Amino acid sequence: MKKVSAVLCSFLSRYFAALLCTLLLAPSLLLAQLSGTKTIGSGGDYATFTAAVAALTAQGISGPVTFNVITGQYTEQFEIGSVTGASAANTITFQSQSGVKSDVTLQYTPTSGSNWVVHLNQADYVTFQNMTLTAFGSTSYGDVVRIDGDANNNRLLGNTITGIPTTGASSTLMLVYADGDSIDNTVITGNTFQDGSYGVYLVGISQTVLSGGTQINNNVFTNQGYTPVYLYYHTASQVNGNTVTGNSTYIAIQATYCDSTLQVKNNKISLGNGQYGIYLAYCDGASSTHGLVANNFVSIAGNTTAYGITLYNSTNEDLYYNSVYILSTNTNQRALDVEAGGSNNNIVNNIFANQGGGYAAYVSVPGAIATLNYNDYYTTGNYVANWANADKFDLAALNAATGKDANSVSSFPNFTSGTDLHTLSPWVNAKGTPVASVTTRISVLMSSPPRAEPRRRWQALIPLEPEALTRHSPPYGPICS
Repeated sequence: MKKVSAVLCSFLSRYFAALLCTLLLAPSLLLAQLSGTKTIGSGGDYATFTAAVAALTAQGISGPVTFNVITGQYTEQFEIGSVTGASAANTITFQSQSGVKSDVTLQYTPTSGSNWVVHLNQADYVTFQNMTLTAFGSTSYGDVVRIDGDANNNRLLGNTITGIPTTGASSTLMLVYADGDSIDNTVITGNTFQDGSYGVYLVGISQTVLSGGTQINNNVFTNQGYTPVYLYYHTASQVNGNTVTGNSTYIAIQATYCDSTLQVKNNKISLGNGQYGIYLAYCDGASSTHGLVANNFVSIAGNTTAYGITLYNSTNEDLYYNSVYILSTNTNQRALDVEAGGSNNNIVNNIFANQGGGYAAYVSVPGAIATLNYNDYYTTGNYVANWANADKFDLAALNAATGKDANSVSSFPNFTSGTDLHTLSPWVNAKGTPVASVTTRISVLMSSPPRAEPRRRWQALIPLEPEALTRHSPPYGPICS
């Protein structure tokens, strides 16, 4: 009997020890994991975002979870960490229940110790959709969405994201911020970004460990104080179909160390007093498949030194079907700017127009360019271009110096307006040539653009209108003049 009692006591001791370990180490097992549709708001499953996130953290998920947020204003701040069970199949979505982004406002006043409204810290497969996210109440801290700790496969879709108005490059007033982490497959599509120093500021790990699959597509950026789109250490990224406007924006789109099949296409950029439209630095496409900058409109006014499209020490990049219009009255500006180094870049079927008296093209490193042809160069200044630090009076002088641009022209493009860069000029129409990597159909010569079909390419040289929606330190290095 004593032996039986001893065995029983030993068994019970092991049982309760195991139970205690389970209670301490795996609390999520005590509650059913989340799946399906939940509601946030008064009368819903969770009264607040904070309560919903607490349940996610404690319980994990066993299937896709969608949190429908009841119409209202939510003043709170929260952090989402790693969620047990989250995967490509088991995603987490927060969205306006009505589908109208103005119906749900998530807002907060960030501080120095917690500078965010939403913090994705090691969180994967999280989507915020059709809501308004706002930082307010401070002039010093105003990050809205912060991404840290190798948070991958996260999405912002169809939101309005609003920050603090500023005219500078503050590292604490960014709308979407990640610095030095793996941020693979970050998708930011169909949003409206208002104010802040940077709109989207995404920095990967290093030059040798690049973040892949980033998509910044079909967004509207308004009045960022420094840079609406800033990508650093990425591969095969897309920055397509965005509209950028601002009166103090320094650089509209910057990609640095963004390699492989980088795409910067169909963007419409209009800066009231900016300095750079599209800026690529140290970007290396593949020898077989280049990076592509195509079908962009870039117009820059004001009185600062303005550069429309810049290639800085970049390799294997193709610039096709872009229209650049410099209206800045500073005579040091350039519609096309190629600097510092690089090789095997192709520049074909573009319009580089400078109405402010500067250069249509400035190429300090001729070896960076493989093909230069079928472009239109126009300036009201004394020299159409500068090639290898020597001014060229006209296209004939440029052609003699380069041996390139045999089929280019130098004519006033007669753009529809200062921001609508469709050309009405018969001297520019149909002066381009088809290129295989731009698949949009090129139609036959027409005497004038058919305004009823604004998204078809009318002549080979005319770009399409950009399509509508279907803490690294600031870059003070090579981009400063």
